[in-house]
Amino acid sequence: MADITHGTWIKDGKAVDAVYQSGVKVYGRNLYADTLNINNPKVWNRQWTKTGEVYNGMTAVTNPSDWDGLSQTLSAKTGEIYTFSLYAKYESGTGQSNLYFRGTDGKDSNNTDIMSKTVNLDETWKRVFGTFTITADGFISPRLERGKSNTNTLIVAGLKLEKGSTATPYSQAPEDISN
Repeated sequence: MADITHGTWIKDGKAVDAVYQSGVKVYGRNLYADTLNINNPKVWNRQWTKTGEVYNGMTAVTNPSDWDGLSQTLSAKTGEIYTFSLYAKYESGTGQSNLYFRGTDGKDSNNTDIMSKTVNLDETWKRVFGTFTITADGFISPRLERGKSNTNTLIVAGLKLEKGSTATPYSQAPEDISN
């Protein structure tokens, strides 16, 4: 029987990738590491600043720069489906930001079926997500970015990348959980 440890499903001492209840996916393994407290700069492609705010137990981070989304790079294979989700808001104001799914380098920049998804944000926390399919083997770096036409300061928390087409509730990567 599986049990939950800090939001992650464990069965026979090993983390499981997905849990279904009555045919509905209720848990997906977080493929991003260090998402609860964002303490390990080695796993992140960019460095964001902690705001001092904690949202639902998750550390909130910010970056006032354009095109500088917080992400990790993972290898992906053609045909795989992923869902990326996170909590986001602006420090003040309203506007649009984009969820990007593709890799950050030139050679893998077109290896997803959708390049981006626009989301509307304001000063209240919202969970935003997007699902995408890998169209060519390569690297992905799902992230949320603010463009030059938007000067609002973006704040994020609880990033989650999981396999499949369902955004399940936030959970830590199993590797981040200490017993």
